[in-house]
Amino acid sequence: MLSLAELQTQHAKYEGDIIIKFSEVEREERIVKKSTALIVELGELANEKEEFFKFFKINHRNDKEKQLKEAADCLAYYLGLSNELGMDLNEPNMELIENCSKEPNKHFKDATREITYIDYGQGQQYRRICILKSFGHYLKLLLSLKIDFEDVKKTYLEFVLGDNIRRQKENY
Repeated sequence: MLSLAELQTQHAKYEGDIIIKFSEVEREERIVKKSTALIVELGELANEKEEFFKFFKINHRNDKEKQLKEAADCLAYYLGLSNELGMDLNEPNMELIENCSKEPNKHFKDATREITYIDYGQGQQYRRICILKSFGHYLKLLLSLKIDFEDVKKTYLEFVLGDNIRRQKENY
């Protein structure tokens, strides 16, 4: 499986074509829009695990493929934001992450909170720290939802990157 650095490079090539196509969108605006989209995608991931917050539902759906696609959409925005900020997402130390709380609500809230801080403009380094913290909480969220990160990376390559390249060619 590709490393995060390799995925980031592939994502940069993909986004480079989009940025050329939509060159009127300034970098700062792209960062704000990507951070908002990431929050939405994190919510969609949570929504795919009904027992995550819909305790009142009796018949829980558990569509693993949809969960992986939503998790891969989140990964795409983390890669995009990292590229916009000129930073590398490092391979996670899964041993540290595995020793975390198994409470998905906490990790969801922590991941979204850190992303919202990006918009407060405390400088480039502050934004990079927010991305890294949020990404760590995202990985903890995946673990607490029993979603394997290697499966997310594979889904990103197959569906997110593959489908989005096709859609861009079709003027989606």
